[in-house]
Amino acid sequence: MSPEPISFSLGQVFTFMFVTLGPIKVIAPFAGMTRGRDGAFARQLALRGAFISAVALLVAATIGVRILSKWGVGPAALLLTVGVVLFMVALRPVIAQYDPPSVSEAPSRAADAEPPSVRSLAFSPLAFPTIVTPYGIAVVILVLKLRGPDAAMLPILGLLGLILALDFVAMLGARAILRLPVLPSLLLIIGTVMGVLQVALGVLAMLGGIRLFLGTIGPATG
Repeated sequence: MSPEPISFSLGQVFTFMFVTLGPIKVIAPFAGMTRGRDGAFARQLALRGAFISAVALLVAATIGVRILSKWGVGPAALLLTVGVVLFMVALRPVIAQYDPPSVSEAPSRAADAEPPSVRSLAFSPLAFPTIVTPYGIAVVILVLKLRGPDAAMLPILGLLGLILALDFVAMLGARAILRLPVLPSLLLIIGTVMGVLQVALGVLAMLGGIRLFLGTIGPATG
């Protein structure tokens, strides 16, 4: 008896994507990249970063699934891999609290040095890894792989477009958001909750992978 296929509802997929690709983690880095620059620079950077991110996710959604299929990577292995990655990334801030403080001097930029351009910032560090995280790409590939080759990609692509639109709006309002007295603390709390949720999603993915793996070897060992 073959194991039951694992699939996620669109609501669960949105949660996965919001945690790994969503706007909460973009606000503070984008505000830092545009500190001291005018509104036109921020708008151009947000637009170009969102466009590059959309292209990258589209490539991951099409080519990534095909490559995994050719390599024979099944849903069980993919679920376990994504679960481990999500779990480890979410635990990183917790583990970092116990690291000894390091004393390092960051090289200061010369006063007459030319500030970075939109082109130099849009690809990295804005699109990669601020908006499009490696574990976010893994989640997109996982969702499409589990939905099967006959399932429509349009709903998933629509959710990706919605997430990127939220990222774009968050980037446009990043500096205004951080100037409000309460919102930075609120974002910190939300970020902590998202970290816990990411751990839960990682555990859920790992349990699903283990269940699929045990289902495939069960009949052979019985």
